[in-house]
Amino acid sequence: FIAAATFSSDVKIWEMKYTREGEFRGLIKAMNLSGHKSQVACVALSSDNRRAATASKDGILKIWNIDVRYEMSEDPKVLLSMPMPLPEGRVYQRLAFGPPGSDLLAASYEGIVQLISLRSGDLLERIDAHDSTITSIRWCPVPRPLGGEQAPVFVFATSSRDKRVRVWRAPKL
Repeated sequence: FIAAATFSSDVKIWEMKYTREGEFRGLIKAMNLSGHKSQVACVALSSDNRRAATASKDGILKIWNIDVRYEMSEDPKVLLSMPMPLPEGRVYQRLAFGPPGSDLLAASYEGIVQLISLRSGDLLERIDAHDSTITSIRWCPVPRPLGGEQAPVFVFATSSRDKRVRVWRAPKL
């Protein structure tokens, strides 16, 4: 899937279609995510394309089940809707689902990353990550050795307008 927040309160999602030989054939509109009261600032899809996250200027973060039969007009369902734990008037600028099998979401505004539990909506950790706006958040899909850790751990990287890339350890759940 490909998702786009389009300067409105809706998000549009398309499915990418390929031939049997693997050549790109085109996009087919799959569904809309509707329900925010103001412009959606950012959207993210989980790596398995079963969930989506949207953050809107209405101050609400929504987690959606998009694992639906859209070709039969089945609508996506909201799994979690919660106020963003941010100062008044602020909105997340980047979202990234955690590694497969985890229930983590990384969300950023300005130079701060917040790790949120998708089960409860609880804020698990707040990281003062950068001196400037974060431009990207990406999770490593498999655990990696980090520092003096005995066992591999999940990590994610952030980049920023401060011209730095940093790697962070995910919290233990």
